[in-house]
Amino acid sequence: VGSEMCIRDRIVTGFSTDPAEVRAGSNFKLTIHLKNTSKMKVSNMLFDLAAPTEGSDEQSTSPAFLPSSGASSIYLDSIAPNGTADISIELNAKADLLQKPYSMDLSMKYEDPNATQVEGSSSISIPVKQDARFEFSDFEISPQSIAVGEEANVMCSLYNLGRIKLYNVKATFEGKNIKKSEVFIGNVESGATGSIDAMLEGKKVSDGPSKVTMTLSYEDESCLLYTSDAAD
Repeated sequence: VGSEMCIRDRIVTGFSTDPAEVRAGSNFKLTIHLKNTSKMKVSNMLFDLAAPTEGSDEQSTSPAFLPSSGASSIYLDSIAPNGTADISIELNAKADLLQKPYSMDLSMKYEDPNATQVEGSSSISIPVKQDARFEFSDFEISPQSIAVGEEANVMCSLYNLGRIKLYNVKATFEGKNIKKSEVFIGNVESGATGSIDAMLEGKKVSDGPSKVTMTLSYEDESCLLYTSDAAD
């Protein structure tokens, strides 16, 4: 009994994914690291993975992760005493998953040298990332031209079309004929709209229309900073 408990509790030592960052809607390879900490060989090992069910209604409800090909069961011939092994499976992360960790249950069945069947279970937690998606309305510029030292008002709307909240959103306007300007928008919830309202001051005479680039920066839930040259 003591040996069986040792096997049951310690056979899964960790896991890795390829790519390391799992994104919603993409395929990834899950590798689970195993170690037989008992003094007995274990054989005829069958592992079965079960992901949580996600979805807002009956039509869209399905497991968070599904095998991209084949079944969710994995067979391993044996692991020697104090030996190690890896098992792998190709999975697909559901496209509409929220950005958070998802727990997968791993059930195990195997035999000891006396052909006694042992059952066990474990779980792993896989963080899933969602890509930010946003669009802008047409720019409103008033007046259309300014002199050096004068200001023009530039306004547009930011539409958060993704499934993640955008934190500490900031728009930066730069161009060789204007003074650099930064506008803080704040946090923009998924499905919400943010307003960008900037005053741009002319600093140098231009020969015709002058290019101005707006760069959007924001943070995700992990406080990682992202930037995007949003519009010219």
